[in-house]
Amino acid sequence: MNENKILTVCFVVSSYQNFFHMVWKMGYHFIQKEEGRPVIKTSTYTLQVQEGNLFTISLVANPSTGYQWDLSNPVDARFLSLHANHFVPPSSPARIGQEGHQVISFQALRRGMTSISLKYCRPWDSGDCGEFVFYVVTVV
Repeated sequence: MNENKILTVCFVVSSYQNFFHMVWKMGYHFIQKEEGRPVIKTSTYTLQVQEGNLFTISLVANPSTGYQWDLSNPVDARFLSLHANHFVPPSSPARIGQEGHQVISFQALRRGMTSISLKYCRPWDSGDCGEFVFYVVTVV
């Protein structure tokens, strides 16, 4: 039995002289395999950051599985730039196969609203990703 929950929210964003209508598929849903275990988790968050500042997103990751967090779409270069993306292992004593955190840093370039979409996938595998995370970012 497939269980799909999709919440659609429309944001109307005003940016100086232009008006943008953005439709976001957000919330939490699972697509299940025949065994009934969930394979895709999707989450959406909002962030407010200061113009000119660096900010980080830290996500649980386990590189021993082959999965890693990466951008699923390029960030809008008018508002953000990717600064760094690296894995931070757990504090000692670390064990083989233990999860840590992948820390992704961005620079907020100018005021406005944009988004960051991240996927937790195996880079060599064009199949299903394990998880997706979306951030609605307001630069103030």
